[in-house]
Amino acid sequence: MNDELLTTLVDYFEDFEEQSRTARKLSEQDRDYADHKQWTANQEAALRRRKQPKTINNRIRKKVNFLRGLERQSRTDPKAFPRTPGHEQDADAVTDSLRFVADNTSLDKVRSAFFDNYLVEGTGGAEVTINKKKEIELKHVQWDRLFWDYHSRNLDFSDARYKGIIVWMDMDEAKARYKGKTNVLDLSLSGALDDTYEDKPVKWSDSKRKRVRIAQIYFKHNGIWHLSHFTRSGFLEAPTPSPWMDDEGIPECGIIMQSAYVDRDGHRFGEPRFMIEQQDAVNKRESKMLHLVNQRQTYGNQRAFPEGARKAKTEIAKPDGHVEVNAGAKFGEDWGTIPTGDMAAGQFTLLQEAKAELDQTSVNASLTGSDERALSGRAILAQQSGGQMEITPLMDGKREWENRVYRQFWNRIKQFWTEERWIRVTDDEKNIKFVGLNRTVTVGEQIEQEMGSIPEQFQNDPRLEMPAQPLQVENKVSEMDIDIIVEDAPDTVTVQQEQFEVVARLAEAYGPQNVPFEEVLKLSSLRNKDAFVERTQGNEEQQAQAQAEQQKQQVLQMEAFTANIEKIAAEAFDKQMSGLKKQAEAEQIQNQPATA
Repeated sequence: MNDELLTTLVDYFEDFEEQSRTARKLSEQDRDYADHKQWTANQEAALRRRKQPKTINNRIRKKVNFLRGLERQSRTDPKAFPRTPGHEQDADAVTDSLRFVADNTSLDKVRSAFFDNYLVEGTGGAEVTINKKKEIELKHVQWDRLFWDYHSRNLDFSDARYKGIIVWMDMDEAKARYKGKTNVLDLSLSGALDDTYEDKPVKWSDSKRKRVRIAQIYFKHNGIWHLSHFTRSGFLEAPTPSPWMDDEGIPECGIIMQSAYVDRDGHRFGEPRFMIEQQDAVNKRESKMLHLVNQRQTYGNQRAFPEGARKAKTEIAKPDGHVEVNAGAKFGEDWGTIPTGDMAAGQFTLLQEAKAELDQTSVNASLTGSDERALSGRAILAQQSGGQMEITPLMDGKREWENRVYRQFWNRIKQFWTEERWIRVTDDEKNIKFVGLNRTVTVGEQIEQEMGSIPEQFQNDPRLEMPAQPLQVENKVSEMDIDIIVEDAPDTVTVQQEQFEVVARLAEAYGPQNVPFEEVLKLSSLRNKDAFVERTQGNEEQQAQAQAEQQKQQVLQMEAFTANIEKIAAEAFDKQMSGLKKQAEAEQIQNQPATA
């Protein structure tokens, strides 16, 4: 069974090598054009023979660099959302965990390397694994080290039966890595293999340097993803179900791949493929135009040039050249130059058309900010929108790859982070906080959390005695049910800047009462503006609290003042009534008749 399976896996890889040969050669050409290698050796030799200049006006590289920068600028952090109301509090813990893993695995560095292969060669990939310390690892895999089911047509390889990584190892390193497999490695290096594969031009070893080629393959067997390492001579790691589990506990493939484009023949390619023909036209038209400008075509009879026509042509081509002619030879009759200005002008016209066509392909000039024409703001936005529409599928593929990376991060967390674990969250520059996963909460901790301290009636509760009785497990990873979303960023800095300028003008015209300051601040491009907004809002809250307290004190003072006035008025009324009473009593005494 193992021999049959080995034969199948070897066939998988060797068939990929043969069927993808043309596609890989074209992808290598795409990389060369992006790296400023745009003339072949034969073309350069022909130019040298004609003494024609080799020119490279590399517009592809400018567009590729812009897209690289756009990818870095549009990066956002993941955010987890609960699938049920019961997991609302868990979502924040998952978000913090994913961001912690992203920082710990240098995701930004891996993402840049992936995007470069994805953008230029057309396919990029990475592998999510676990090391011996149960720490999650993310490893970028170079484009030319990946292989896959060549019958796959989906951009995300979801229909692929197998995906793998090819590694070249020195023999001593391979024997140290795969202990107990010395015979298999020696057999692979010696080339003493079965005749089945001898007719296939696939190189499995390098006897000169003593290196061996090892395939690390994920493949579907009976509907389940398996993992194995092998050479053509045998297994180095026996096929077993993949050690990585998805969110349903089913083995999954650890390699995450994405292609930019795929044609009906299964050839996968990147963005430069759309621009190579126009780029060739620019280079060749410019080279030909310069050649026509620098050279002169001449005519003459045998008696015109005493030193021969070749010497005369050389002198005519020089800016300070001097042509000697025989006495009596007349210019225009016995010798002369043939005007080629019309040919140079024609090449210049074709060059301009090629440049214009190339500038409008993929990333347009307005989107990159290189359009020299004086355009209105509306026209600039329209051209930017057109350029963004063309690159939207490219950026969508990158975002889908990121989503799958974050999903595998979470799957590894659920599978391997089974014990209590604390992670540090560094979103706030000043207040670093820690989040506990699988944290056991005791009865006492729950009471303190809800009431601030343990009341006297609970002081002698036996549940609080050591060891404290556990009440629940907080942020239990295995029970969290969430969705992971990669938030979108603004399309370009230009759009954000224009929005900010509009809002700033409105704030200036209508005042802060109609356009709040914090809303203007949110649209700005200031660094750490979120923290500044929070501080501003905090200051406003403090001011509001102080104002409310002041109003409260004023109310209390007014109430005290009113009470005092009422007290004084009551006392004056009492005195007045007492005086009237005394006066009435006095008058009554005066009116009584005298007695004998």
